[in-house]
Amino acid sequence: MLLKDFLRDGEKALEGLYPAAEARSIMLMLCEAIVGTKSYTHIIEPSFTIPHKDESTLLEALRRLSEGEPVQYVIGRTDFCGNSFRVTPDVLIPRPETEILCREAVRTGSRMSASRSAFGKAAQPVRILDLCTGSGCIAWTMALNIPRCRVLGVDISDAALEVARSQTFPGSAPGPDFRPPVFMKADVLDPGTVFDGGPFDLILSNPPYVMDSQKAQMRPNVLDNEPHLALFVPDDDPLKFYKAIAAISHEYLAEGGEGLTEIVNPSKLLLEGRPMGISGNCVACTMEGTRPILSEVQALATKSSLGTARRAASGFDYNRMNLLLAVLPVVPAVRSER
Repeated sequence: MLLKDFLRDGEKALEGLYPAAEARSIMLMLCEAIVGTKSYTHIIEPSFTIPHKDESTLLEALRRLSEGEPVQYVIGRTDFCGNSFRVTPDVLIPRPETEILCREAVRTGSRMSASRSAFGKAAQPVRILDLCTGSGCIAWTMALNIPRCRVLGVDISDAALEVARSQTFPGSAPGPDFRPPVFMKADVLDPGTVFDGGPFDLILSNPPYVMDSQKAQMRPNVLDNEPHLALFVPDDDPLKFYKAIAAISHEYLAEGGEGLTEIVNPSKLLLEGRPMGISGNCVACTMEGTRPILSEVQALATKSSLGTARRAASGFDYNRMNLLLAVLPVVPAVRSER
C-alpha cells in the first residue's frame, strides 16, 4: 500500500468528522506514530510503500478514527510543552493553549527558584500543588523545567493517577536536583482534604468548568470519548471548583506565592447572570496575544476569597475544545506560615 494512497483514503474517511486540513493533520500524525514517516514523506517519496507489518495496525487505527475516537487516544500519546505524554480515555487530552499556563508558571517558578539560589544547599525548593492533575501534564512540566522544585499532583480518579504516574520522558535531561512529581488521590471539593508538603509557592489547576447544558455544543469526538468527570460541572453551581481552589489557596498558598488556573469566560457568566465573585485587573491570554478585560471582571463582583485576580480567561470554543487562556494568579486574604 502506497503511503500517499492511504493518506488520501484516510482523509476521505474522516471528511464527515473534521475539516479537510484537520483530517490531513490527523492522518499524518497517525502515520508518523505507527510507521515513522514525516509530514512530507509522501511528497518527496511518492512511491513510498507502507511496510506490510504496519498495514493492519494502520487500518485498525483508521477504523477507530472514523468512529470519532481522537487520534491522541488511538496512538496513545500527545505532545505538550516539548514532551510526549501518554494519554488514555481516562484523562483529558492536553490542549496546546494550556501550554501558555505552563509557560507562565515555569517563568514564575523559575524566578522563585533563582531568588533562593544564593542560599546554596540550604535553599528551600519551590513547592507546587497541581489540582485536578489528570494526565499529569502540568505537574510533570513543572518538575522538568523548574530547578529544585517539588510537585504534588492531585486527582480523584485512580485511572487518571495511574496515567500520571506512568509518564516517562526518555529524551529529556533533567538536572541533578530533579524529582518526579508525587501523585495523590484526593477530592479537591472536600474541605477536609489535607495536602502534604505545603505551604505551596504555586497552586495550579485546569479544573472542570463546562456546564452540563453546554454538552450539546460540543463535537461528538470530544463528548463521546473524553472523561466527563474532568469536563463538566452542574449548571446550578458552575464555579464550584473555583470556590474550592480559592479555599485551598487561602489555606495552603505560601507568602509570596501565586495561583494559576484555567477559568471560564467571565463575560459569558456575566451575560448569564452568574456572578463569579472575582475582582481586579484581568488580562485575557490567547494564542494570538493578550487583551485587557478589566471592565468585564470589575463588573462581576467587588471582593471574594479569591483575593486579587490579575488574569482570567477570554473565552471557550465549545465545538473546537479550544481554550482561550485562563491564567489566574490568586492572592489569598490570609497566607500560611512557612
